[in-house]
Formats: sequence, C-alpha cells, structure tokens
Amino acid sequence: MAKETAARFVDGRLDDRIGIVLFAEDAFSYAPLTLDYDLLKTQIKSINPNIMPKEGTAMGSAIAVAINRMEQTKSPSQIMILLTDGASNRGQIDPITAANLAKDRRIKIYSIGIGKENYQRRTMFGTQTIKSDLDEETLKQVSELTKGKFFRSTNEQSLDEIFNIISGMEKVEIKEDHIREERDIYPGILLTAGVILACSLLLMMSFFYNPLEG
Repeated sequence: MAKETAARFVDGRLDDRIGIVLFAEDAFSYAPLTLDYDLLKTQIKSINPNIMPKEGTAMGSAIAVAINRMEQTKSPSQIMILLTDGASNRGQIDPITAANLAKDRRIKIYSIGIGKENYQRRTMFGTQTIKSDLDEETLKQVSELTKGKFFRSTNEQSLDEIFNIISGMEKVEIKEDHIREERDIYPGILLTAGVILACSLLLMMSFFYNPLEG
C-alpha cells in the first residue's frame, strides 16, 4: 500500500522536517513540517477516503498549499513528493501554474503516478477493465519545470524502489548543502526544514481510488 511505503520512507530520513498535504476535491495540510516521525506515521496510517469523501484531483491546489507551508521555512533545499492516481480536475489553480510558482522558489517536485494503464475492478456483473485517468504528461511537466523527476509505479515493490531512489538522490544533494553550512558556521540556525541537513520535504498524497495491484 502507498501509505505503508510512505511510512517506511519517513523512517529512512534523518533530521528532515517532513509535512503532509492531502488532496482530492480540494487540498489541505494534514501534518505540518515536523521532526516528530511517530506523529507523521500515525497521520499517514489514519488517511482514508472519509476524510475528503468527494472524489477529484486538485493537484495544483495541493502544490500551492505545500508551497505556502514551505515559505515558512528558510531552508535552501526544499522538495515535494507528489503521489497521485488521477488527472487534475479540481482546484483554483492548474498544476503547471503551481509548478512555476514552485520553480520560482527553487522547490523541486518529484511526482509519482500510481497505477497501471489498465486495471481490473470487480463489480456485481463480473470483472471490468478500467483505463487509468492518470495524466503522465502533466506530471512530467511539473517535475521537469522544477528540476525534479517523474516516476511511474504499478505495484508496491516499484513504489518502494522509487522512494529509495528519491531518498538516495536527495541525500547526495543534502550532503553538499551540509558542507556549505559548516563553512558558514550556523547561518541557518532558524532552519525548520532539515535543520542540520538543510532539506525540507512535503509529501503530497491523493486518495487512491484505484488499487496498485490490478
């Protein structure tokens, strides 16, 4: 499950303040940027469709909410991880406009498209083949604009691998930032994102109405 993978990703971070933004028909901050990983994992486990019962994918709004959260930090290195299984069809702002706002603030967005191109859904009339409405092109544009990367996940194993790749990529960059911090002697004492490692991170998760496994 995506929630379990996200919880494992949180366990693998050190000294990074992590927050969560959820989105469906609308978007809202579900957990502020924090070092309390136990709280984050509890919040992740509690995610369910009843929190936002109306379906939709307010992707641009989610990015905007995350940007607003990150503007409260002073970290020179900030990233978002966007997980979604749908195409943007709700919200006051479109994903590309929101991505450009993130770009202006040097916030990197890694986007992960969840699900297969076609998947099976059981109905009272038997098994029905459903075509995914995931908008890969928009996700790719969002990541390219912000110097992030797009990934496609079709099962739990591939999602684990993607989170590991992102974690490894960001640790390399964080190490470089850490060297600069040592030379400057605590210029970022008010850092609220990453503190020592100078990296803020926000997980943006939509509600998954489509299963990872077909």
